[in-house]
Amino acid sequence: MGTQVGWFVKASRALLSVFIRAAMRTVYRIRVRGSEQLVPGGALLICNHLSHADALWIGTAIHRPIVFLMHRSFFAVPLIGGVARLFGTIPVASEDSAEEKRRSLEQAIEQARRGVLVCIFPEGAISRSGQLLGFRRGMETIAREAGVAIQPIVLDRVWGSIFSYRGGRFFFKRPRRWPYPLDVVIGAPLDASTPAWVAHDALAALQAQARHLHYADSLSLAERLRRRRRRGCEALVARFSQPVLEFGPHRFAPHALLAAAQALTQVLALDERRRIWLGCDLERCPAVVLAALLSSAEIEQGPQPSASADAWILEANQLEGASATGLRAELMLCIAARRGTGWEGLLWACAAAQLGGIAACEVPQAGHEQGAREGSLGRALPGNALSVRDESGQALEPEQRGDLQALSAFSSLARPGQPLAWESLGLAARLDRDGFLFVEPG
Repeated sequence: MGTQVGWFVKASRALLSVFIRAAMRTVYRIRVRGSEQLVPGGALLICNHLSHADALWIGTAIHRPIVFLMHRSFFAVPLIGGVARLFGTIPVASEDSAEEKRRSLEQAIEQARRGVLVCIFPEGAISRSGQLLGFRRGMETIAREAGVAIQPIVLDRVWGSIFSYRGGRFFFKRPRRWPYPLDVVIGAPLDASTPAWVAHDALAALQAQARHLHYADSLSLAERLRRRRRRGCEALVARFSQPVLEFGPHRFAPHALLAAAQALTQVLALDERRRIWLGCDLERCPAVVLAALLSSAEIEQGPQPSASADAWILEANQLEGASATGLRAELMLCIAARRGTGWEGLLWACAAAQLGGIAACEVPQAGHEQGAREGSLGRALPGNALSVRDESGQALEPEQRGDLQALSAFSSLARPGQPLAWESLGLAARLDRDGFLFVEPG
């Protein structure tokens, strides 16, 4: 009897896997990069978390059995819970007791030891903005005690799909494209003893490389601007339509500024229709200006913010009392919004000229996700990895002060077909364990 049950379960898994992969390939155009880097045998897959369908995309991209860790609450949903149990999914939740957490970790450790791929979303929650959240440390326990490699995987272009948080909700949205394009990028494996913060930095760097590859071979910036004509912005459009973009001492490949602008548009939800008054310096913040041009908003320019504008994009020194932060105004960008636009008050962002004018920013509170932290300038934009390093170039642990460096798809050094390189932003800074950036005065 037991043999018959085992055969039935295996057959059910196989048939359902075929059906899910066929459905995913029909609705999505999934491009997989780095498959050759996937280790044989057991491993701990760590992946950014952007939607409720992330596990389906990973399972479609990797043709090997994978055991996922999933929030315990989903097991109570009839259909989802039944499928999860069929595939041996492991329940876990932050509110679990210490005994329940340990039991879940032991199940994952045992599966990895047996040579199975175990996948965890170490952020512990879906990112509403697409920014990489801080990592929980349970992944350290699984990899260390199982003695298996940690395999970073990035899901890119997921934000904006019908299962992501675009529009302030996870479901019931029209698909923007059919089939919808997604990238699954598999990075080089990390040692089993790798701490969570190092794995976080590695995943952020892989995401930056993924964005760089995508935008380098995507629709040209000039064509995107042609399709989104804005009355009164002809001079700005002409400036961004050149084959090489020059702003101050920096020269950008168009795809680099496009990556920065679309990441900023994503986290600030500028794709919603609204009137934006643009008052920042084009030479120092071209990505911010480009984000406004690429949005569906109406753009206004002038000596003073318009009373009819829904949002204003300003530099810090244009606002009274902005220097009270103790930070140099030329390193800052300030974005102000009126009430009723989904976010309020002032939104601070670290401006770095060689990254198109923006490196990190705060986002509104959404659900349980903390988008800002007192004294910080927010988290890195998607496609932009930040690291604090010592004089020898060694990455420092969270909360240690050092030189702020970036590996960025937005960089003035980013060139199509060439790998990205770390570069110093010339700032003394520190990063906390949740990825929030703190730039030190002076």
